Amino acid sequence: MLEWLGSVIWGLTLQFAPAGRGSKEEVLAFLERHAGTYLAAFDVGALVRDIRESPPPATNSRSPRPPRLLSRRLSAYGDGPAQRRDDLSERIFAAYYGLRRAGVRGARNRIAEALNRRGLGLSGPHVRSPVWGPGEVYERVKQYQRSFQRCFKDRQQALAWREGVIDKWVSSFRDSLTVAGDTLAKSVTPSG
Repeated sequence: MLEWLGSVIWGLTLQFAPAGRGSKEEVLAFLERHAGTYLAAFDVGALVRDIRESPPPATNSRSPRPPRLLSRRLSAYGDGPAQRRDDLSERIFAAYYGLRRAGVRGARNRIAEALNRRGLGLSGPHVRSPVWGPGEVYERVKQYQRSFQRCFKDRQQALAWREGVIDKWVSSFRDSLTVAGDTLAKSVTPSG
């Protein structure tokens, strides 16, 4: 039970804020302090006794790792190889093909302007200028696409995957825009 509770707490903690492992005293103080709150469903007294009588757990490779592919809405957990340090490439890819799907002209230029406006400069050993241009945007799109191309047997699977990536990001922003729009509408609507 102690191992299970530890993994649940670690999972929740890492979901919201990466944290280091506390000392035995810190864990006991935490459990005792929060025994009557969100830990009320557990027999905290038994946990405290178990912790006091047990040696501290050994650090091992199964310890939870911080999430990857971080953004405000997305993160990935697991022991697999990290594909990206962040999701900027996926966002650029989704924006490019999403704008093209919507019939917007000048998608590369619009994305480059947005990246430069947000201060997300290019970096790397072969970068001559930190400023994004349409060529750099298109190269990032193709680079991201090539990294996943070998996973698909045919063109149809690759196109379906691309549409899924676009839909994921569009729905993510549509949801946040809807919430922001509802909040704005409530703030400007006169109350009856």
